[in-house]
Amino acid sequence: MAFCSNCGAEVFGKFCSNCGNNCGNEQDLVRSQEGRQNENIKETINKLYTLRAGISCSVQEKEKYEKIRDNIKVCIDNTEKEIKEKEGEVFDNKGYILSRKMISAKNPSEKLKKLQDRIEGYEKEAERYNKITITLYVIAGILVAFAAFIMLGGYMVFMPRSGGEHWLIIIPCAIVAAIVGYTGMLKFLPKKEQAQNNAYNLKSGEEYKKISKEISIASNAKNDISYAENSIRELENQLSVLNASKSKECERLKREPIPHLICANGIYDVLVREYSALIDTRDWANLDLVIFYFETGRAKSMQEALQLVDRQRQNDRIVEAINEASYQICNTINAGIEHIQNVVVGCAKILSTQLDEIASQQKALGREISNLQISASTMQNALKAKSNVSSNQLAEDIHQMRIYAENEAIRKRNS
Repeated sequence: MAFCSNCGAEVFGKFCSNCGNNCGNEQDLVRSQEGRQNENIKETINKLYTLRAGISCSVQEKEKYEKIRDNIKVCIDNTEKEIKEKEGEVFDNKGYILSRKMISAKNPSEKLKKLQDRIEGYEKEAERYNKITITLYVIAGILVAFAAFIMLGGYMVFMPRSGGEHWLIIIPCAIVAAIVGYTGMLKFLPKKEQAQNNAYNLKSGEEYKKISKEISIASNAKNDISYAENSIRELENQLSVLNASKSKECERLKREPIPHLICANGIYDVLVREYSALIDTRDWANLDLVIFYFETGRAKSMQEALQLVDRQRQNDRIVEAINEASYQICNTINAGIEHIQNVVVGCAKILSTQLDEIASQQKALGREISNLQISASTMQNALKAKSNVSSNQLAEDIHQMRIYAENEAIRKRNS
């Protein structure tokens, strides 16, 4: 589109249809200016996409750093938990040994001897009452048999001329037999049974079981102590292995995740060096919105794009606008625009060259950094992988990564 420099009317040919002015050279100039402007916009968009790809790479390295670190921390936590459990078992075994020694120091056999003496006394008492009862039953039986013998005619042997006097013998014998029998049955038989019950109760009672258990424990105490001491030695060996494993994991925590953090930080430093002149790092959170303004023709320059961003911010709609722009850019990225892929190839070479310098510096410090590289395919994959993540979130991740790097630097200075 061209306009006459004389009257300002739109020109569709070489001459102005309104005033007749020769505008041919002016049209060529305008077209060339518009072409250069379009090329500048295209180049700016390419750089912005490349910047987003680089930020995505840096965030991916930061995520690798977090994943490795978290996995190692889980291993350390599990090892510490196992160490605490083993230490608890050692403590319990030591307490068990102490209790076994205290029990073995006692002499429960004396208690058992006293209890057995009581049981033996009751048994002897029952035996004595049993003998008395049997004796009384025998005497009563003899008297009853004698009375029956007299009653059945035996009196003729002793009293041949008796006229009924034999009842004077039978009746006293029966009375005495009854008294003796009942005495044995009512007095000595219950005493015998009571003595037997007392002996049985002592044998089957809790006190006897308790003393027997104490004797059994005391007799096995030395074996228990030996077993517990062997368990402690085995647990201490396991603790030694676990502590060594924990120390190894702590060393891994200091060593393995760091290359990814250095790589992420190196990529960030290179991006700052290459693109901070294009867009300030403080505006990287609004990168999606800036790209969207260029893509949709709302902005012709970075200044216009940032002014539109500020206007959105003043309207308190910046987050919503960035999310909407991120959605649109995600569709653009996933469509696989050719010019984005082409420009990423060239920029990846520039980034890799500068990352080589950082890798050389790390090697000079004695660190072998093998993954401090970035390729065009890596950038393209990272750009696509993070296409559905807003630039605001990417900026937050970059900020967190910088905090990690600062904390790591502080830790190294303190150590």
